[in-house]
Amino acid sequence: MQAAAARTGAPLGHDFCAISLSDLLTSRETIVQRLEAAAEGDFVTAFYNPQSQRRRDLLVHARNIFSEKRPSSTPVIIARNLGRADEETTIVPLSEFDVDSVDMLTIVIIGNSQTRMLNLGDGARAYTPRGYGTMP
Repeated sequence: MQAAAARTGAPLGHDFCAISLSDLLTSRETIVQRLEAAAEGDFVTAFYNPQSQRRRDLLVHARNIFSEKRPSSTPVIIARNLGRADEETTIVPLSEFDVDSVDMLTIVIIGNSQTRMLNLGDGARAYTPRGYGTMP
């Protein structure tokens, strides 16, 4: 998650959480409860163990939960094979997030309501500003 963030800007610049989508050691009910809490709490959220060849539905469920709580323009980082020769990072709006592009070698980060996608001339970057905005 840190490597994905470092390669794509500063998406973890404020509060964030990480959730495993593997239901091998954690119940599906617990994972869904965590997804709903993270979406409701407006956390930048990183998913690891997002989906395997046989376990395909929790990432779809996660995308749907976050789509209800975030603007459709919310950046989604898809980082695959980090640290390997064929490393690839992509940033897309939540409305265009295709879960079929994700496997077990992928980290997915969904921004919060303040995360922005920027194009600095050398490709897309994601940025989450620090601060709470409503504090005195």
